[in-house]
Amino acid sequence: MTKTVRDLIAGAVLLALAIGTFGVSIGITSKMKMGVDSGYFPERAAVLLGALAIILLVRTVLRRRSDAAEDVEESGDTLNVLVVFASFIVYAVALPLAGFILATLVFFVVLLALLAPADGRNWLALAAVSAVMTLAIHTAFTRGFGVVLPSGPF
Repeated sequence: MTKTVRDLIAGAVLLALAIGTFGVSIGITSKMKMGVDSGYFPERAAVLLGALAIILLVRTVLRRRSDAAEDVEESGDTLNVLVVFASFIVYAVALPLAGFILATLVFFVVLLALLAPADGRNWLALAAVSAVMTLAIHTAFTRGFGVVLPSGPF
């Protein structure tokens, strides 16, 4: 699959996701009518996602017209993209079972390992950065926003 085709598919899927998310979010009703309601963030996120999807589609069409000869097959990163997608699914399944801290720590280690160059991976650094990110997010959500996160078996 060429980069142009992949970008067109990604743009179309993201635009459809944005439209669907916006449609669902405008139906969210808030029990308390004070300032910002419950649908505010999903609506704004859907609009931003839709705008970025349109930009991707427009840039892809314009690039296709100007660089038609340079559209070559690129398959080097396809496996990484599939592994990242699979890790999101595994994370979503593991989150209620293992708890936020353990599931997120493992998730971040996997993602950082995929993003780091193979010859320069420092597993201790990956684990340390993952631990700091996990604890920072956990603290921000539990203490800052008052959100209860899945605790898992612990």
